[in-house]
Amino acid sequence: MSIPFGEVYTALQRGVVDGAMTSATNAEPMKFFEVSKYLNYWFLTRASLEWLAVNQKAWDTLPNDLQQVVLDALKAVRFEGKEWEDAKAWDDRARRRVQELGMTIVDPPQEELHKARAVSRSAWERWLKRTGGDGKRALDLALKALGRPS
Repeated sequence: MSIPFGEVYTALQRGVVDGAMTSATNAEPMKFFEVSKYLNYWFLTRASLEWLAVNQKAWDTLPNDLQQVVLDALKAVRFEGKEWEDAKAWDDRARRRVQELGMTIVDPPQEELHKARAVSRSAWERWLKRTGGDGKRALDLALKALGRPS
């Protein structure tokens, strides 16, 4: 079942659904701790889903020196590494916070995570089919940067 994210709280509260897929970082601001006792931590994607993307045609129209300025700025702020470090730190804080708010975190066994990731792979395959070579290249680059197998 697919429910608009803004309606998940009410659906949990009314028993329309038994659970929802989101991140620990959403549990507190969405107040899921008020309507759910457990946070099952599946982490199916194994990666942050926040990407920096640019339109290739627009990028190609930039002069080389301006492209280099942008690339140098991204390196200077450690965009990729910092983004992943920040995501892990926010997640760690969120996991502690939801426990303070009364939720129990359930970390499924690795074997179950591998099974779930294999099943969820079909969603990635559909996305890759829609996005073609650009999507594949973006996903491969993200997984490589994160040290994850593709």
